[in-house]
Amino acid sequence: AKRDGLVGGRVFGGGARPCIDLGGQAPVYAICRGMTAVLWMLAMFYPDSTYDQPSFDAGRIFLHDWKFSGVITNPGDSRTLLARMGLQCRSLIAPDAQGRYYWTVWDSGQVPKMTFDATNIVEQGNTLLRSSVPIDSLYSSVYVYWGTKVGGSTSPTDYPGVAYCTPTATSAGGGGAALMAMCLAAQMLYGIEHRLDFFADFVHDEATATLLLAWLVGRVAQRREVYTWRAWLDAVPRRIGDVVSLTHPVVPYGATILLDLIGWHFDPGSMTVELVGRSLPPTPPAVGGEFVFNHGSVYLQNV
Repeated sequence: AKRDGLVGGRVFGGGARPCIDLGGQAPVYAICRGMTAVLWMLAMFYPDSTYDQPSFDAGRIFLHDWKFSGVITNPGDSRTLLARMGLQCRSLIAPDAQGRYYWTVWDSGQVPKMTFDATNIVEQGNTLLRSSVPIDSLYSSVYVYWGTKVGGSTSPTDYPGVAYCTPTATSAGGGGAALMAMCLAAQMLYGIEHRLDFFADFVHDEATATLLLAWLVGRVAQRREVYTWRAWLDAVPRRIGDVVSLTHPVVPYGATILLDLIGWHFDPGSMTVELVGRSLPPTPPAVGGEFVFNHGSVYLQNV
């Protein structure tokens, strides 16, 4: 509680570490910028924590076009705040099995960390299952609200900017036709008219809001398949967010597909690892020469 109370003053990103001014303004708040802010939060909230440097370095490469900052007025639970920050830059920030924090960008352009096939899938019984995500988790319209000075707000009136995509209109400029097509397909194929309001309190410019919008549309407007299987102990090092490849007769046409790992559980009784992965389509080409949108997925707040 004392550490949470120190979430205050002004925090400016720059150089290797941010500058902290705990100057007595009211209300107390923090301005955090970039990946440096996450490292500061880990040091402030969890001073004994360690983090996986290679994953943070990889995150910088994937997110080089993203401008990421925010104003924290109501920090709440620290882990929840880190998860909220990560989702707004298509990422997962979480501790692994060893307690080290790692940063994973949900991006299907990643090189698969491991391949699963007949050589390392446990085949005793029906251990590989395939299902589809429920239709009510799909959306045909997406609105990204950005630019707030009220951290954590879920009121559209607190956000001066909005990036949006519907089956008939979008704010995404020249690259928006492909996004509109995905929203229209969700509406026509599945008969849904669901709207997702996404409040991005760490996004403060239109270009980054458009990148986030494109990623969200690719993620929530297309139905994915979920695979559950057991593997031997060589799968123990895998983490939530890793991209893996899967080859199995259960996969349609016997194809090799890419999956985001969204579940991991070690079973000491059978000395196996249960894994859950969600299918990813191929990374599409650049849209309109303006941005590339990649598809990622994680069960986080049913988004």
